Amino acid sequence: MDMDEHRISIPQQDQCADHQASVHGEQSGAVAYRHAAVKGTAAVWRAVKPQDWPDNQHVVGFSRYRGLENESLPDELVQFVAKAKSSGKMLVYVGLGSMLGVAFDSEEKARETLDVVRNGIIDCLNGCDFHAIIHCNDKVFVESTDKILVLKKPVSHDLLFPDCSVVVNHGGAGTVQTSLCYGCPCIVFPCVVASDQPFWADVVERSGLGY
Repeated sequence: MDMDEHRISIPQQDQCADHQASVHGEQSGAVAYRHAAVKGTAAVWRAVKPQDWPDNQHVVGFSRYRGLENESLPDELVQFVAKAKSSGKMLVYVGLGSMLGVAFDSEEKARETLDVVRNGIIDCLNGCDFHAIIHCNDKVFVESTDKILVLKKPVSHDLLFPDCSVVVNHGGAGTVQTSLCYGCPCIVFPCVVASDQPFWADVVERSGLGY
């Protein structure tokens, strides 16, 4: 069932006490509301509904956010993508921006990690001919080169990923889902162990859709 296309009526919850949290192993977690339908994000081919879940909890497919009609990519990014495509170069997207302020103890450590990522890409460029896009943020970032474009603000994945060949990300459900929707293999580096990121990394690898 596609929950984006199937509308349901959910009664208003007046008391926060009328719910309980239920986590089942590493694969699933849900909040159980006694009188409301509960929507969770999970891959239906890998996450099976636990037998002790109540009737109002269901495992469904991904929730698609298709963006706004007037969304567009920055001119600098459009030109970078066009240049790569015109010269027959593959585009590799590396997105860590949302994790830079969460998964590291300091901006210094986050910047050190970005330096390692950027230098690794530069080393790869010596043997492989591609262009790379790195999503950072406006506080922690590295410098662009002629073959590496650094983004300091998030952009629409729906507009960018159709032109990418590989997507490297932290394993967020939305990024994984969008990349696979556009046929981009995922390379997942979970940044927060106590989250769903390792689960999605496992889903991607076991499904043969990346690493």
